[in-house]
Amino acid sequence: MPGQPVTEEILAQVRAHAEEAYPEECCGLVFDAGTLRCVNALSGTEAARSAFRPSDADQLLLARSLDSDRPARALYHSHVDTPPARGAYLSARDVSGASWGGRVLHPGLLHLVVSVRRGRAAEAALFRLEDGGIARVVAAFPAPQRRDSSAWPIIE
Repeated sequence: MPGQPVTEEILAQVRAHAEEAYPEECCGLVFDAGTLRCVNALSGTEAARSAFRPSDADQLLLARSLDSDRPARALYHSHVDTPPARGAYLSARDVSGASWGGRVLHPGLLHLVVSVRRGRAAEAALFRLEDGGIARVVAAFPAPQRRDSSAWPIIE
């Protein structure tokens, strides 16, 4: 997998999806040509505020893509209302769901996580998983700068 798969355009697409899915987690795939929004099979349940699971059809699409000449480069998902000090991170549940018996299910597939707070996409990070449950940060992306009237100073 040559090069960095997360461009500004890709990141904007993922952030938009995360904001639209709020207060639930979103999930999707990153390809060289763009993103594909997946169905969070947990959507509509309380669990969707803190977990995701791509639908069976989306998991099959991912597996087939990895055996093709146009594989998915990353799986993305959001974390909802995490403390700013925590930033974008892979949870123990994320690592466990991407592994079996301590071995990574899809070696080479990167994992992109975007934090969403009060409906606004914040920082994001791209991870590479290694056997044994090790997650290494490949790239970090700061929260987007927004012109928000609530952030303007009060002048009296």
